[in-house]
Amino acid sequence: MLPRRYRLKRAEIASILRRGAVTRSVGLALRVARLLEAGGATRLALVVSAKTVKTAVGRNLLKRRLRQAIQLLASRLKPGYGAVIITSPPAPDQTFVQLQTNLQSLFKQSGLLLI
Repeated sequence: MLPRRYRLKRAEIASILRRGAVTRSVGLALRVARLLEAGGATRLALVVSAKTVKTAVGRNLLKRRLRQAIQLLASRLKPGYGAVIITSPPAPDQTFVQLQTNLQSLFKQSGLLLI
């Protein structure tokens, strides 16, 4: 699980899904929006639907991989933003390195990655 300071609340997730800018990669989509309370770390949420991965074991595995990739990148993200990562069917078949590379490219394209 992500540390509390990096997690979005339900209301923030709904707001970002409605008004956030979208960036897509193979198996992943990223919606990003500026948070109302400026400052603080960029907060994130993961969406892995049952349509994407049929079994709970598969969904949990994918979420664990994504959380680990996020933790490796979290210190390099611009503060004050909210981001929702949404998976699509190609994501479960990717290795950890592929997921990490795709996630890093999404953050670069959206302008959230500092370095």
